[in-house]
Amino acid sequence: METNQRPLARLSFTTKKNVATIAIIVLFICLQQTKIPLTVGITYSQLNNDNSSNLNNDKIHRLKSKANAILRESETKALPPQSKEPNAIHYKASRFQLAPGHSTSFNFSIVHTTSGATLHPSQYHNLTNATTIVCSTALKVLPHFAQTALPCWSVLRLFPNAYRFLDINNRRDLVVPYSWYHGLLLAFERVGVHILDNDLKSNETFKPPEWRVVMDPIPSGWQEKNMNMDDNNKDAVSTFEQGNPFYFLDQMDMSTLQQAVLGDEYFQYSYRDGEKRRPSLPLRILLIERRGYSRHWLFANQTADALKSAFGLHENNNNDIDGSNNNNNNIIEIKILPNPEGSLQDQAIEFHKADIILSPHGAQLTNLAFIKPCTVVFEFFPIQYYLAFFQPYVLSGHGISYDGYPFMREPLYDSKDTGNVGAGVRGALRGGPILASPESVVRAFPRLLLDHLSCIESFR
Repeated sequence: METNQRPLARLSFTTKKNVATIAIIVLFICLQQTKIPLTVGITYSQLNNDNSSNLNNDKIHRLKSKANAILRESETKALPPQSKEPNAIHYKASRFQLAPGHSTSFNFSIVHTTSGATLHPSQYHNLTNATTIVCSTALKVLPHFAQTALPCWSVLRLFPNAYRFLDINNRRDLVVPYSWYHGLLLAFERVGVHILDNDLKSNETFKPPEWRVVMDPIPSGWQEKNMNMDDNNKDAVSTFEQGNPFYFLDQMDMSTLQQAVLGDEYFQYSYRDGEKRRPSLPLRILLIERRGYSRHWLFANQTADALKSAFGLHENNNNDIDGSNNNNNNIIEIKILPNPEGSLQDQAIEFHKADIILSPHGAQLTNLAFIKPCTVVFEFFPIQYYLAFFQPYVLSGHGISYDGYPFMREPLYDSKDTGNVGAGVRGALRGGPILASPESVVRAFPRLLLDHLSCIESFR
């Protein structure tokens, strides 16, 4: 029996070697026919990624060329005196910048509830789960709630070991399921912050928090800079003292809020990791109308059509931006949103997906807390109503902010007395429609686009 088993074993081993040899030969022939090189250390998926990257780079290069061509044409060809759209007004784009010495961050103190003593920053790490700390919100309308709740997000993150509260001052309407407010409160709860309302305060076992957060007064001072859009293409800088709302201590706080609200969608649309720093296609352009509300942008649809025409993007047309038939009509994706609606997450995703946002001033821009770095925001203002309110959101997120205001007018001069007029006059000024013409937006758009691409390429 032993003499019969050994030859069988040798035969089995030989057969395996032959099969393996044949398999290698077949694989080699297949690879040669598909023209995939047998390069050590390079996988098929890597080759696909390289090819895709090269294709995207080529598209982006042609997109830049098209944008620069439109810019050159705008420098030599003035806008027509009148828009094709009745009653439309030509708008200019001015890049928003903070005044020297100012930032989007803020100062705060941690004050003892009973003694009034201030906790030194060097002692922050000593707050444990046996220590209670509260941050209070001022609740009016959506933007103003966020203006106080989001700084609380930043400060409370500094005390992960403490027992933390967000005081909503007994506004039970905030906890209505699926509302924007409710979504934000849920985000606080996901990171271990307890919502403090009158029900909890009236509980006989409840003890007032030991420490409370006190925000410093809102800082003042910002400047506006016109970027090659007016006054014979010369830069003009003006400074105006006004309180800058603040929202986050730094960009990391903004990022953690986005992760808490967006969940997996944050990683899907974000390019914060090194592998995704190059622009991803298509570039998503979001136009918001505010249909049915004050500051309704009357020509949003016409502007979308004008942008598609300027960049050669048409429905049911495979032509590329340079007119070639390369079936690459997915370089730019333009979406018109009448009004952001739905849950906080629904609205946040729309803003997080966008690369460039064009919108009238309004409460919907509270969702700018969820933009990616390098997102460009072009915010339109009605005549005589200008506020530096949402721009710090954009700067906090390492985005780029542009103000839209009619040509040949200065928003700072027009609006300097707006706060001193009666409520009726102020309401009339802020409630008018946005009449930004499609032609002027197309003229400004290439600069927004190039700023976005340049930012991504240099973002770290």
